[in-house]
Amino acid sequence: MEPYLAFWREQMAAYPADNKKTQRYHHCAAYNLATAQMLMETPGVAMDFSKRLVDNIKWNKSRSRSLSRAAEKLSKELPTYPNQTRHFALRDVSQATGPAGVTYGMPEPFKPVFDTLTAYITTGGQTKAGTVIIQENIDVKLMGKPNFTFIDGNQQEVAITVNTVDGFGFGGLHYIVEKYADKGGLQGRPNFMRVLLDGPRMQYLEYIPSYPDAGGLEVEFLKPKDGDLISLSVTNARWLNWKKAFAKVFTGCAGLEQRVTSGEFRRNVNDIAAAVTEYNEGNCEVPESEAGDGK
Repeated sequence: MEPYLAFWREQMAAYPADNKKTQRYHHCAAYNLATAQMLMETPGVAMDFSKRLVDNIKWNKSRSRSLSRAAEKLSKELPTYPNQTRHFALRDVSQATGPAGVTYGMPEPFKPVFDTLTAYITTGGQTKAGTVIIQENIDVKLMGKPNFTFIDGNQQEVAITVNTVDGFGFGGLHYIVEKYADKGGLQGRPNFMRVLLDGPRMQYLEYIPSYPDAGGLEVEFLKPKDGDLISLSVTNARWLNWKKAFAKVFTGCAGLEQRVTSGEFRRNVNDIAAAVTEYNEGNCEVPESEAGDGK
């Protein structure tokens, strides 16, 4: 630290303490020298600097007195430390060698685990069996190139795109291709939809982005048998009156219509799925109490 101490000694001498214009600079230089002495554990020298400031400079005396008290306290505490110092001696480690083959603290290299699952594809109304190889514990991605590999019965890889298959499935997941205007407007294009529920009367579908430029907001759909997709998006004005609009979806199923109108099925995934399930199961009977009142 000697170069720094020499610099501040020069500054202290260059700015006399008895000159009002320069006493602040003198104070700063002396204070820095005293602080350095505290770090070097020579509190006696630091106390000399601080007392000189208290006696000779009127500016910021409280700061100088505080330094004096700190130096006095350190001079009393140092004898209580081992070897009368707060510092630890540095050891020569130039010839030291560390343990060999240490692995603690080093992360294990990531080794992905892949599952091979029974699968199928449908094309032209025909279903073909195969297998899918996909990394364990990851979600299916279909935007661009899928994040899984489909192998057919001849051990050949088959490309899974909206233009090469009508649908596919594996691991309890089922996907079909439906035409949907995922970029807005009226012009639709083939997109993958995950089949949440299937049945003879209606499907409950989830839109899966299938193109890098996909921008569709609708995430769920209802698809009546031989009917068009019905968007369940919050942006669809059709659902401003949920009970009334949702009941119309089940026209011809009087009992279910009444239950929907009464508010039994709320606007959430579980209730929508429950209504679709009952519709597919043909639970359309009107309760006796209502069927026999003449209405």
